[in-house]
Amino acid sequence: MLFLALPCEPLIAAPLTSPTAEIPTLTRSEGTSAPLPIQADLSIFFPPKGREGNAASAYVRAFELYRADRDRTKYMGQWDVLLERKPMRMALEQITSGALCKRCDFIPYLPDDLSRSTKFPYLVESQMLARLLARRFEREMEAKQTTAALDTARILMAFGRHLRMSAMVLSQDVQGLACERLAVTCFAKAVGPTADADTSAKISLVLRMLDSNQQWIADELLVHRGSGPVGFSADLRWLQSSHPVLRCEAILNMAQQTLPPTVLIKPTPVIDVRMLIKKMEEATSPSALRLRPEDVEIKARWPRKGVRADLSARDIQRLREAIAPVAANDPDIRPRTLAKRLLDALVEVPAPPKPPKLPDGLSTKPLRLSPPPHPPQ
Repeated sequence: MLFLALPCEPLIAAPLTSPTAEIPTLTRSEGTSAPLPIQADLSIFFPPKGREGNAASAYVRAFELYRADRDRTKYMGQWDVLLERKPMRMALEQITSGALCKRCDFIPYLPDDLSRSTKFPYLVESQMLARLLARRFEREMEAKQTTAALDTARILMAFGRHLRMSAMVLSQDVQGLACERLAVTCFAKAVGPTADADTSAKISLVLRMLDSNQQWIADELLVHRGSGPVGFSADLRWLQSSHPVLRCEAILNMAQQTLPPTVLIKPTPVIDVRMLIKKMEEATSPSALRLRPEDVEIKARWPRKGVRADLSARDIQRLREAIAPVAANDPDIRPRTLAKRLLDALVEVPAPPKPPKLPDGLSTKPLRLSPPPHPPQ
């Protein structure tokens, strides 16, 4: 496996997203695909108040409430019916609570492994709850409750921005863009054609920004996939990106190429059924049954360290040199956390000792002795 040199020019990437009023945005100049950063006051699209706290805690509760409604599948597509269900209303209350927070960090609520599949397990939940918010907006507009409808659009916008600013994979970034686009569309419906020139210009600007960011992601994926199997050159390029989600994607790609599945993915704990049955038999009555987590759960052994057997020591060393600066100095907690995990996992585990070599003609298989003869009757 070969490592190619880093590109001489830094990657042009989208800037950091932020839930604040003054946010750096993107637009594309005429006749070029290079994104141009600008500053714009877009506070009209966000909730007016912000509080301390991690929005992810409220969003995770919302996703759990959505999953807890086992009958939701009976009403798929019936948004008005779903809006009347208590678990859905409670979930939207949590989304509203999270949208008022100033920051969002999903890392404490995700497995501490390096598998891409565990970095955004809320795709369906976030899509459905965003659709429910959009339907609530439409109902408020039908009831001539314009102020409430604008508040709902702002909550949806903050929800999308939080998804983007906490993304460790591009799928979450794209989902956040979709929520923001839906929110701006709702906002445009609420202000209507009578909006003043400044508001109309801001709506048009945000839509162009979203188009620019979406095209930028598509371009980056196209360039990355077109690089072909050339070691880690494409990922090293992403590692120099100014966009944190690309740096996270680069680290996850490197982990997938260097770590075996037993190290890459944290195993799901399994239930010790025998222990559970034993406890139930020992209990004198169902009310007397006392179970502790360690009684019914055995955590599978997770080595957390070790590289693939086909990697050379030089490959491991060069990879460690590439990600060590990210683990130590990256300004964003997302790539810094993933880089630290990968750095800890990149340890060459010695192979198990081979059995001793025997002279020719001798076998290492255990001897199978015939049973003794039966004694005479």
